[in-house]
Amino acid sequence: MTTEKKKNLPWQMHSNCGFLVKTVVKKSNVKEAGYGRFFLEPVKKGTVIHRIPTMPAAEYIKTFASIPDDQSHAIVVSSPKDLDDLVEYFAEDDGDEDRSRSQIALMLSWFVGCRQSKEKVPSQIMSHSIVANHSKDNANTQNGVENGYYTLVALKDIEVGQEMFVNYHAFAIAPELCEWFAARGLVDTRTLAERLDKESKQ
Repeated sequence: MTTEKKKNLPWQMHSNCGFLVKTVVKKSNVKEAGYGRFFLEPVKKGTVIHRIPTMPAAEYIKTFASIPDDQSHAIVVSSPKDLDDLVEYFAEDDGDEDRSRSQIALMLSWFVGCRQSKEKVPSQIMSHSIVANHSKDNANTQNGVENGYYTLVALKDIEVGQEMFVNYHAFAIAPELCEWFAARGLVDTRTLAERLDKESKQ
């Protein structure tokens, strides 16, 4: 008798998978942000910090059981159907609030993102969270997709001990995905960042 592999929730996976420099996850310096990722070695501007292969949501769901726990992928979310499928995939009717459909949808709204680009690049969610909080003024990394790989690149020289930040304002999430979140009373990462920055100035 075999035991079905537990479905790891991406936002609970705080590993170092895909990171090419030494980092550690611990309490963020940002108030109420939860965890953050911090650099354990100096990083030069332009350095590729993190690199993992992309994988369509349908393929990820289909092949999850065979993916080793020490491998991470950027799950490509191309349509509202992908969001529906991910909710049904991760949700479990076992009374665990963290795995309820409403909670899964909420967490997807927080973690699905995509950098603005001249080319239309689908949004993604990491199967292992990179734990990168938002900062408009102190962003020191920038994400992107190239040749089937999701990457994080240093925007500036980074010192040991600094927290890793991404500017969520640079995200360009497809309107149909934003509409999916809005229909459930949720907001996408870019809209959330805009609201938080506005509130911080009041």
